[in-house]
Amino acid sequence: MIEDSLSKLSSFKGLEIYRSSNEYRKKADEIRETNEATCEIDQLRKVGMGKECLKSLLGWLNSEKHLKISKKALINELMVDEIPEEIKSFFESIQQAMQ
Repeated sequence: MIEDSLSKLSSFKGLEIYRSSNEYRKKADEIRETNEATCEIDQLRKVGMGKECLKSLLGWLNSEKHLKISKKALINELMVDEIPEEIKSFFESIQQAMQ
């Protein structure tokens, strides 16, 4: 996943170093090793892949615990006060830009 992201980013100016597959694979390994060594929960939240985590968690809940929980069910139960302010601000800024 990190390799794929670095590969896509290589098309942006200033990231020419990652145009070589060896370079972005090496950098991806460095990032992965650093992230795996991290124990601080706040730091893990910053670098964690939310979609991958949710997919794994739902897979585990559904296969091991037989709960049959879907992403749609989770979204339907989400309350407005549970949404972080930074996410609310992001969507508000998009909404204002479109007006």
